[in-house]
Amino acid sequence: MNASVKTDSLPYGVLMGAALLVGFSLLAVGTARLLHVRSAVAELAVPVRVMHLSFVDRSDGGIEVDDADHAFATIHIVPPGTNGFMRGVLRGLARA
Repeated sequence: MNASVKTDSLPYGVLMGAALLVGFSLLAVGTARLLHVRSAVAELAVPVRVMHLSFVDRSDGGIEVDDADHAFATIHIVPPGTNGFMRGVLRGLARA
């Protein structure tokens, strides 16, 4: 058995592949810059409807979703013990 085997070096192929990837990336970016290639730009979407909502904790553990634009009319009541994602997000927003 050979006890002096190095285990902390990367294989030559991996290093060569990484060098080729970095070189290709730099070449592609440089070429795009020299040729003034424009990047794709997504157009902004127009909102169909905007609502201002208010979320209120209820005494039974539920969440009341109210429309803040119409005298806080109740839109939906989230039952207690459901929608853990919504509860987590609201808890995080309340802390912030």
